[in-house]
Amino acid sequence: MATNQTEAAETAAARMNRQVIPESLQLHGLDHVDLEQSYFTNLVKLWEELEVLMPTPQCTCNGCTCGASKAVADLASFTQLMHFLMGLGNEFDHVRNQLLVMDPTPNVNKAYAIVLSVERQREVNMELHELVNATAMAVRGGFKKEDRRRGHTD
Repeated sequence: MATNQTEAAETAAARMNRQVIPESLQLHGLDHVDLEQSYFTNLVKLWEELEVLMPTPQCTCNGCTCGASKAVADLASFTQLMHFLMGLGNEFDHVRNQLLVMDPTPNVNKAYAIVLSVERQREVNMELHELVNATAMAVRGGFKKEDRRRGHTD
């Protein structure tokens, strides 16, 4: 009877591992597409699914005097931060480096907020640059009538 229970447990573990591996590969394979919506949202969703499939180990000592629970939580937080940072595009290299040298290392939510604010600032700067260019063209007078070609034979 014990053999059947052992085999059943091993079979269940093997099935669970088969389910976890694709989820884990999908997690590592995420690419940066749209930071605000799909990338971070998909990443969090996959972390939640992975937590269901592979729950974080919990300390069994009373009040956790060994510090294992904190160590496991810190490792999980750091791993999530690394997954997030690895998926960012090259345009975020500077921000990625700044986040990695912060002491203490921020959690993934704080890192996301920082990256998001940098991305928004870049968008504002690009819009401002376009506005300045458009204003400069308007001040210069744009195209003059004599600049226009009358036809292809001119």
